[in-house]
Amino acid sequence: MGFIFKQVRAEGGCLSFIIGDQVSHRACIIDPRADQQDIYEEFLAARKLTATLVFDTHTHADHYSGSHLVAQNLGARIAMSASTKSARPDLKLVDGQIIEVGGGLAVRALATSGHTPDSMTFLVQGDWGQTAFTGDTLFIGGSGRTDFPGADPSAQFDSIHGKLGALPDSSWVLPGHDYSDLLFSTIGHEKRTNPHWLISSRDEFVRVKNAEALDSPGVLTQVVSFNLDAKPRSFPRGGAMTMCATVAVKPQSKVERLDAANFRQLLAEQRAKGAIFIDVREPEEFARFRIADTVNIPTSELLMHWKELKSASAVYFLCDRGSRSLVAAESVQRLGLDKVGDLAAGTSGWVATGNAVVK
Repeated sequence: MGFIFKQVRAEGGCLSFIIGDQVSHRACIIDPRADQQDIYEEFLAARKLTATLVFDTHTHADHYSGSHLVAQNLGARIAMSASTKSARPDLKLVDGQIIEVGGGLAVRALATSGHTPDSMTFLVQGDWGQTAFTGDTLFIGGSGRTDFPGADPSAQFDSIHGKLGALPDSSWVLPGHDYSDLLFSTIGHEKRTNPHWLISSRDEFVRVKNAEALDSPGVLTQVVSFNLDAKPRSFPRGGAMTMCATVAVKPQSKVERLDAANFRQLLAEQRAKGAIFIDVREPEEFARFRIADTVNIPTSELLMHWKELKSASAVYFLCDRGSRSLVAAESVQRLGLDKVGDLAAGTSGWVATGNAVVK
């Protein structure tokens, strides 16, 4: 199954996703934002993909959903939970329902209420394993807030321990928000480390969720109203309106940050010993110029290459200025890769210190 995958990260940690099938050239978008339509359309056009389905994991309260714009501009059908009050969906999904996108790409819906009554997790099976797009039900190191109207912490406990807990530990977790600059996790890792998952008592979980202190700005009602409307006319542009969870505690980074000289030395010495040097820039950036003997795996696609990363003796990342590479390095290190480093100043620092690139 040849899939194309893109994680789109907005200001404030809001995440949306594009998954495309390379055979049928059909794609779906999960949790699109209204202010990022250009990004989605440019990516689809560059990869020669047609968006036929758009999924909202729930009725969002923190940002303006762009599902109606994907439908309007690209002809995609909108899919949401059958429990939703939104007027947008063409397809209302029930627990366990499978929706064919095209080729080998299919999406299975799991009802995971709690954050909202219409919350769903969407499952995609690929060569790299199963991926759970958990929306605001489960975050990396936390879970979605349960103080919105209609939210139910007891139902969220069941969704996490029951529905998500029944998934294989190897299943990838891609949430609707990330406030800690981590790309992905796994069900097994969240079971072992997520403070909210480690609460085994329903009563204690409810107590913890009810005690969370999170802002509820006045714009929340406006955002929800917009997202319930089938064809809203306009939206204020901007980032996330409110946090959908408390910020998870991020482990202290142990990533080896390398200057250009040390990176060059490792590149010369360690490739023959099984190390892999990964440029996480987008393919278009990599095509303009690259450091010799590096391979291109964009941050969005790292989980699809997990077996390669695990089998390497060491993994070193680079990008343009060192920010994306650090996020990649910390994400894989958190999941158990020990020998991880990155080029701290990126390709910019590499070139500035007189090192050669391939054009």
